[in-house]
Amino acid sequence: MTRRLPGGSINGMRNSMLFVVTVDDAGLSQSKDVETRSIRFFESQRVPASFFAIPETAEGRGLVDDPGWVSRARSYEASGFDYQLHSYRHEGFEFGAPEHWMVQICGVEAIEEEAKGYPTMRRSWADEVLRGKLRKAIAAFERAFGRRPQVFRAGCLAAGADAFRLMGEEGLLYDSDKVTDPKSWDYIAQQFDSPRPWDPAVPPYPYRIATGVVELPCIGEYAWTLSPETLHHFKRLAVEDMERVHRDSGVFVLMCHQQRVGADDELPREVLRHVFDVARKEHGAEFVTLRDLVAKVESGAVAVR
Repeated sequence: MTRRLPGGSINGMRNSMLFVVTVDDAGLSQSKDVETRSIRFFESQRVPASFFAIPETAEGRGLVDDPGWVSRARSYEASGFDYQLHSYRHEGFEFGAPEHWMVQICGVEAIEEEAKGYPTMRRSWADEVLRGKLRKAIAAFERAFGRRPQVFRAGCLAAGADAFRLMGEEGLLYDSDKVTDPKSWDYIAQQFDSPRPWDPAVPPYPYRIATGVVELPCIGEYAWTLSPETLHHFKRLAVEDMERVHRDSGVFVLMCHQQRVGADDELPREVLRHVFDVARKEHGAEFVTLRDLVAKVESGAVAVR
């Protein structure tokens, strides 16, 4: 599998666009068929995807408790893929309150909890609890991969300022929880007439979100809930977002989910295939992993602005 395509970048001045594909919810919650189907798809597209793995199940079973999964994941990394840390157990909103546009697709209980100000969840966001979850998540990941994760993403992108601060204190120096164009979540909620603009507080390139912590913002998610009738909305939005990211000399970090990419359903793969084709043909995309992007940031090839 080809890990890099022609193209380069020097401090935001480039004639190609860096493109990172991130895939949430990898780990023991996915069937081997879903896992394999998603890997084979990305191989066929010559895209070195970065998988966010949930380190521990709700029952306390860690990745290392399934040696077969660990062996496969390590072999995928050896072939050019990447694994990073996704939450702790991915139960509820583990690391802070999510954005409202996320809550709208999380069900009635989440909507009601948000309206009350999250009174039943705030205890789980105290510093000592957050720190404990971060340490357990990092340790579970490290046992499986023999290394610390470089990048963190919370379940439902639900992480607050306290979590970012504690990440820095625990040496987890890169995060990918902020979203530049949340309109795709309105589309997931079937609100295709949404006028929501890009979030002015979330630029489409790496920036400092807390002391010692660099945010690698996600641009959008285009392959979650699809039908033949709505497919064109997501394709169009993705193309519009790519054009703007390229114009702003940004980095395109796409979010998708393993259970969708690897499903027995061609629609998510059709959208992604279209996005990848446009990225290559129109923007000279250089597909890289999160690990590669971190290396570019640390070398100064990609600026933290």
